[in-house]
Amino acid sequence: DTSGYQVEFGGPVPENVQEASGHAEMIGVVVALLILLLAFGALVAASLPLTIAITGLLVGTGGITLLAALTDMSTKAPTLASMVGLGVGIDYALLIVTRHRDNLARGMSVPEAAGRATATAGQSVIFAGGTVLVALAGLQFSGVPDFATMGYATGLVVLVTVLAAITLLPALLGALKLRVYSRRDRRAGRFQSSMSHSPTAARFARMVGRRPVLWLTGSTLVLLALGAPALGMSIGQSDAGNEPESNTVRQAYDLTATGFGAGANGPLTIAVDLDAVGGEHGMQDIVNDIANTANVAHVSAPVTSPDGSTAVLTVTPGTGPQDEQTAALVEHLRSDGLPDGAGITSWTAAMIDLSHVLLDHLWLVISVVISTSLLLLMIAFRSVVVPVKAAV
Repeated sequence: DTSGYQVEFGGPVPENVQEASGHAEMIGVVVALLILLLAFGALVAASLPLTIAITGLLVGTGGITLLAALTDMSTKAPTLASMVGLGVGIDYALLIVTRHRDNLARGMSVPEAAGRATATAGQSVIFAGGTVLVALAGLQFSGVPDFATMGYATGLVVLVTVLAAITLLPALLGALKLRVYSRRDRRAGRFQSSMSHSPTAARFARMVGRRPVLWLTGSTLVLLALGAPALGMSIGQSDAGNEPESNTVRQAYDLTATGFGAGANGPLTIAVDLDAVGGEHGMQDIVNDIANTANVAHVSAPVTSPDGSTAVLTVTPGTGPQDEQTAALVEHLRSDGLPDGAGITSWTAAMIDLSHVLLDHLWLVISVVISTSLLLLMIAFRSVVVPVKAAV
């Protein structure tokens, strides 16, 4: 400011009330339109997948708003739903539009081409959407209600998008007639799909098919190498330290760490039942024990409630909120450092607990998603080998 001071604000509340700008989604839409233009060579055909995706997103977002009036929803749910909805909406519509253009190239009439595209590619869209919904349902087993609401919200957008792809899109294809091709192609009578028949892809497929064992072994080794870092994955939560340097909460975070140490960004709150610990004398013993604990930088003086039943003190770790040593300190205090009647709370402790819950439920979520997807694919393909291959 004009007095020469740098003033920033931070903390858990401003970190979590920032509104999504929508810039990322808009950039994604523009890039997708450019790619679709290159693929189809016609603005109308390129805009159809985006139209379906945006329609599904708008209607689905309206549904999320209605759900929010009935139950608590995660503030991140609309953002996740937007990203997934745009992706699957473009993908599903792309399948049907491509098949429609193929049918037109084979000489079918517009109504027949649209109908057959919906009957074939549309069926794939239904099963693909069902698989996504099954995967999102796996979030119900994450052990975190906040994540469950993300699944509800995103699933609603995906469901609406699937319905738009098999109802609204065929109607648009019928209304547009041959305008899914460029004006130049319509004048020249060139009706062909530029996407579903790639000579390069065909040559590559034949090359792989001639030596399946060699390609299977090589691709497996590559996938194992790419997946190896997951063995050292550490589940954790982001904080203001992960924000852009231009963000005020990030600047406040850095200023606090510079002036008071990294642990000042992740203080721990200790609440104590004074009757359970023997009053003020017991409280002082707790303060002394915590102060002598490794990785504790500072312990504040206890603040007693007006009725004298409860005391609260703040413990500043020597390490930052995302540091493993901070998590180890929380675990130590809970298991050995605090007597009955004392407990730890704060944003940092809550995020550590959330990480443990997610890690404990991770394989349950993965198992539920893969097993239910396997059953759905068996119904779709009426086969065992193909679904098992997909699950693997």
